[in-house]
Amino acid sequence: MSGVPWFIKSKYDYYECVSAMQKCIRRGDEDNALFWATELFIHDAAAHAWSRLVVIASEDVGEADALMHLKITMLRHSWCETPKDQQINGKGRLFFIQAVLMLVHSPKSRKVDHAGIVYCEGERPDREIPDFAKDCHTRKGKELGRGYKHFFDVGARLENEAGQDIYRDSAKKIRMRSTDGLTPGPGPKPNTNLIYVPGGITEFAQLACNRDLGCVNGCKYCYGPASMHIKREDWTTPRVKENFLENLRLTLEKRERDDAPKHQVLMEYSGDCYGDPKDTMTGEAIKLMHEFGYGVCILTKCPTNALKDIHLFDSRIDCLGCTITTFDPAEIKEWEPKAPRPQDRLAALKEFHDAGIYTWVSMEPIISPATSLDVVKLTHQHVDHYKTGLMNVRGVPLPDGYSNHDWKAYAADFIAMCESYGRSWFAKHTLESYLPVGAVNEKFRPMYHG
Repeated sequence: MSGVPWFIKSKYDYYECVSAMQKCIRRGDEDNALFWATELFIHDAAAHAWSRLVVIASEDVGEADALMHLKITMLRHSWCETPKDQQINGKGRLFFIQAVLMLVHSPKSRKVDHAGIVYCEGERPDREIPDFAKDCHTRKGKELGRGYKHFFDVGARLENEAGQDIYRDSAKKIRMRSTDGLTPGPGPKPNTNLIYVPGGITEFAQLACNRDLGCVNGCKYCYGPASMHIKREDWTTPRVKENFLENLRLTLEKRERDDAPKHQVLMEYSGDCYGDPKDTMTGEAIKLMHEFGYGVCILTKCPTNALKDIHLFDSRIDCLGCTITTFDPAEIKEWEPKAPRPQDRLAALKEFHDAGIYTWVSMEPIISPATSLDVVKLTHQHVDHYKTGLMNVRGVPLPDGYSNHDWKAYAADFIAMCESYGRSWFAKHTLESYLPVGAVNEKFRPMYHG
């Protein structure tokens, strides 16, 4: 009759017994609640009865006594700490009986359970993020220039505040490091080293600046997760560096004071600065670079998102690069299924090229020699320069037969094809040993029309 193997000593059905206990607790029926609870307790279902009492504390008491869940949990803990031989027939049962009585006589509310049903199982129409949520801790808040003044005045506003906060004004002054409150104070310290010389990887640009950590494109061959020791599934949720625009200005001002050399700045190695179609921060960064006399070298898989900023690009000092490894549908599905279609990337490159902006394509990594060479054939009318290199990512299996390809033949064909179209080229270090004798692999070349 028990319904479950551990309740065979009772003449009642286990599930009906549990239900009776909870329904009697809801009704405040002390006698019957204790009867059905102890029926479980003394017939080898004590642990299961405790688990149900913990649920009842939230499901049927909830807001009516916000500490009830903690009280029941602590009584359960005391029971668990009781010696086994005293848990049922000794002092341990005191904790159980007390828990049942507390729940029986507690004020009740099922609001928690009902709210869970409404918000977790009901319809969920889209909502706008409220403006007050866009403070200095969010990307949009940073784009709007909101600092700690906005946070203290708007973001930290409390309803039903208890007592008088005598520390608020002093805390606000400490966190506001400038008169307008746009520059956050401690914790995050100003970063004046956002622009740096990339160690050994200067074929893109002589300077670099990384705004993001992570990339929305989620390409299988991406080296970022391994090099930054981040799980691949976490890498596809990029994080923008705190106070990026404020710190970029501070960096540029410091370089100005130090009389540092001005070159093109690559954006970026550790992400895709145009991955978000709603992003406005990259355009603001370009303006800042120009203000201080620096050009930008953009590398993105989402050049369509960059078209809104095409008017900001200066053909004399800027360039736009795009990664296109293949046009083959099967390879795209296997290696970069979340990235924009290569046809769309090429269409955006064409618009930049037609506008007089220097354009280039990163063909790294090569997925297969034939489809890599097809990239040059299909894009050369709208591209000024190509870079290519072998796949070499820790933890990512190479395509079948990859090591058996004739890479010397590929390198020769790549160079010949680029030069036949009048396009410059560069082979990454992974391919350098396969270059024809006498081939001049120019590691760095200016990528602008100025």
